[in-house]
Amino acid sequence: MANGGYVSRDVHWSALIGIWLFGDDYSIPEFQDAAMNAMLDKRDIFFRTDKLKYIYQNTEPGSLLRKFFCDKFALTIDLGDKVWFGKHRSEYPSDFLIDIIQQLHCQLSDFDPWLYDDNYVAHHRNRYLLKKAKTPKS
Repeated sequence: MANGGYVSRDVHWSALIGIWLFGDDYSIPEFQDAAMNAMLDKRDIFFRTDKLKYIYQNTEPGSLLRKFFCDKFALTIDLGDKVWFGKHRSEYPSDFLIDIIQQLHCQLSDFDPWLYDDNYVAHHRNRYLLKKAKTPKS
């Protein structure tokens, strides 16, 4: 975290999730924010159901980590693709599916498309950070 609270986005998703959860368990928001900054910078899509189960088993409702993965899923996955929910529906945590429904409702109520580029990351970073960053001046 010597580089301003950031962890390299090349760190594996499992490690970033672990760092975030460690920070949560020991009340170290700097760890959580460093891990979240790295997750926000990642461009690959990550939705292994075993990791989602782990997140939901180790966080409370309303967790920013849950919110991040729910939002990322709802806004980047083609929900019309029957592979995601058809064949493996029972593998998703039930609370995750409820969170997805709530997120989609919010999307329809207040449309705010995420443009998946650097502007998106800068604009939405504070949505998931415990200690809010200063927004850059335009």
